[in-house]
Amino acid sequence: MATSKLTQPSALLFLAPTTLPFLSFMLVLGGINPDLAGWLPMLVMFGFIPLIDYLGGERKSNPELPDRSEASAIVWLPWFALPLCFFCLLGTTWIISQISLTAVGLLGWVISLGVIMSTVGITAAHELIHKRSQFEQLSGGLLLSLTCYASFKIEHIYWHHAHVATPVDPTTAKYNQSLYRFLLTVFRHNAVNGWKLEAQRLNKRGFSFWSWHNQLFWYYGISVILAGLAFVTFGALGLFVFLAQSLVAITLLETINYIEHYGLVREERRPGRYEPVAPHHSWNAPYRFSNLLLIQLQRHSDHHAFAQRPYYALQHHEAAPQLPAGYPFMVLIALCPPLWRKVIHPRLKAALSNSG
Repeated sequence: MATSKLTQPSALLFLAPTTLPFLSFMLVLGGINPDLAGWLPMLVMFGFIPLIDYLGGERKSNPELPDRSEASAIVWLPWFALPLCFFCLLGTTWIISQISLTAVGLLGWVISLGVIMSTVGITAAHELIHKRSQFEQLSGGLLLSLTCYASFKIEHIYWHHAHVATPVDPTTAKYNQSLYRFLLTVFRHNAVNGWKLEAQRLNKRGFSFWSWHNQLFWYYGISVILAGLAFVTFGALGLFVFLAQSLVAITLLETINYIEHYGLVREERRPGRYEPVAPHHSWNAPYRFSNLLLIQLQRHSDHHAFAQRPYYALQHHEAAPQLPAGYPFMVLIALCPPLWRKVIHPRLKAALSNSG
């Protein structure tokens, strides 16, 4: 298969959404209605990007490793997300506190912020928590603290990757399960399961659940501190923005989870024992632009096969079921369950036939 090289300028596209709230604010200063300006990042993320995806087409070539001169910026890219996301969160909250907004406008600014925090912050956190170094693990956990979702660090690694595409994994969407039923299930599951898994991890190492070794206490503690600082600095509005953007970011993350594995199952070869994870157990999207934006997250089959493989080395799998569009557009489709079933079920039937 042909190869292509990820370059520094194209890789940096991943961080670009953190600038959108500030560009919107510049438009406000130029005379644009503040309520309208708050929704402009959403127009970019779910309107402009799908259009560029369509025009830019697919890229199925597998990557060459970057040259030594290029490697440092590309390798460090997810780490840059932490300061930029913190600045984006702080700056956008300040902007909201400085302009006059209706409820509709406030909703636009908060949803846009949550989408950016998920697209950049949680995507970078997902990359980092799969790595072995303590610095990368810490950076991933801190990014998740910005959206009050530290349990993802535990649940995703120790449960989802072990049980993906099986009945015991609530984060694998079942056939005919709507996005909204899925979200209710996942929110309940992840709120509890991350803590259970952390307790089991600590017990195996001989530590108490209540010890300082419990990383969820630290990361959720940071979320509480951030919420407190938001309240002290910006009042009730600041606290609302922090909590609401977290909810939006978490919802978008789990919506992507819904898309990534919908209806795909591993064969149970004996009670409780399933076939190994294979490329056909994840949906993929080979679209050039959205893969750059999401640091190759849409090459999800290869990620499940090689969880510690860095984003810039992920491979395309032609045998995996392929989505008809990149994640940004598929999110819009998933919001309408009848349309989702109409688009996905024929592809799912073909994918299951091929895998069988």
